[in-house]
Amino acid sequence: PVVKHSSGVMDSFISNWHDAFNLPGKSRDVMPAYNLNYFFMEEEEIVFEMNESKLSFGDISFSMGTPIIQSPNHDLSFRTFVKIPTGNKTHLVGSGTSDFGFQITGMLNSTPERKQFSFYYSGGYLRIGKGALLENKVTRNVGFGSFGLAFNANDNWYLKSQLDFHTSLYEKSYTKQLGKASSQLVLGLDYFVAKDVAVSLAFVEDIIVNTAPDFVLQMGVSYQF
Repeated sequence: PVVKHSSGVMDSFISNWHDAFNLPGKSRDVMPAYNLNYFFMEEEEIVFEMNESKLSFGDISFSMGTPIIQSPNHDLSFRTFVKIPTGNKTHLVGSGTSDFGFQITGMLNSTPERKQFSFYYSGGYLRIGKGALLENKVTRNVGFGSFGLAFNANDNWYLKSQLDFHTSLYEKSYTKQLGKASSQLVLGLDYFVAKDVAVSLAFVEDIIVNTAPDFVLQMGVSYQF
């Protein structure tokens, strides 16, 4: 993984997006545009601050999964993963912790015909190790999951809507940004260039305001073999 932090090059676009759809974004109204500054204050003292643009390697993860149920009506799999703190936590490109967890993922009507829906879901557990920034506030046990709908528009296009959520990552923090559970709405599509190759595009908006990135664009390419 490669991670880069930079100033708010999309600030004007995001502000106009919120204004056009009357979306909440109260914190954005009081923050300077085109600025990069992450900081955490406690009792009027800055505990951590990062305001430099960085391009670095992040944390490396290993995962493994196995199918439990495989049928045209229902697919169910079990996955496990381990993350190694190879990224620099003071540059915010890594967490500084060795983590592990597991996840159950499933899909109903996993091979939909044209003009049919499929439903997918997941739920998992994350155990966060020691060595994080704000170590005295970090949560050790985190639950996460998602569920969504996919619509087979034709042989090439799949339209998707998804809801992601996770419990608090810093349960001992009273800030909403760190100390509360979070949920995000994902809208996107898959375009199958070939039978086994898909290009994915998605837009993410925070449902619980100020608990997740305000505006996210995602793009991916996947190959099945």
